[in-house]
Amino acid sequence: VASFGYNEIETGNFLGESAESYLQFLNEIGLKPVAGGINFTASDEELIKSFDLLKKLHIKIAVVYWPWYTGGPFSIEECMKSAERLNHLGRLCYDNGLQICWHNHDKEFIPMEEGLPFDYLMANTDPELVKCEMDIYWVKKGGADPLAMMKKYRGRYLILHIKDMAPGDARDFECPGSGIIDFAPIFREADSQGINHYMVERDNVPDGIACLKSASEYLKDLTF
Repeated sequence: VASFGYNEIETGNFLGESAESYLQFLNEIGLKPVAGGINFTASDEELIKSFDLLKKLHIKIAVVYWPWYTGGPFSIEECMKSAERLNHLGRLCYDNGLQICWHNHDKEFIPMEEGLPFDYLMANTDPELVKCEMDIYWVKKGGADPLAMMKKYRGRYLILHIKDMAPGDARDFECPGSGIIDFAPIFREADSQGINHYMVERDNVPDGIACLKSASEYLKDLTF
């Protein structure tokens, strides 16, 4: 992966004997871990242990991949609970030298009694303490425009998940550069916002290395 030109990874754990040996290996090959997951419903004591591991890997961003207590679609009441929890986690992360991000899927764009869950979380979490890791594919799968959402909430995004969508009614996952998403204007906007972290991703990929290689070739040639 490093040989393809990637220089960052997203992982909250280590391979090998220890976090220290794993970090040393990554340093040697030129990969830097920048973000890793934490459990949305974990106790504060459990979270402190997760924070300690992230810090051993020199990671500064803690990611909540499912910021919900239920499976959705979501109600305003569920959004209130999630926003309150994210604000608590944001403060806890800040007090421990970390920055929290929450990761979206498509269900944040299913209309509820009033508005969208995505908008509710953005409006009701502290913009300094709670940031977002936007997954471009899931925004589009939910029926929204990733570029419009980026412009609407400038300054709230720290990481973009670069994931493409296959053509057709199923709108399945695809390797970046092989699908229908126009990434150039998204990158242009991200650059203007100072977003520094971009994670190439594809769910259910049959050949991960081949996907990362083709995506790297596409991204290297992309101009915006």
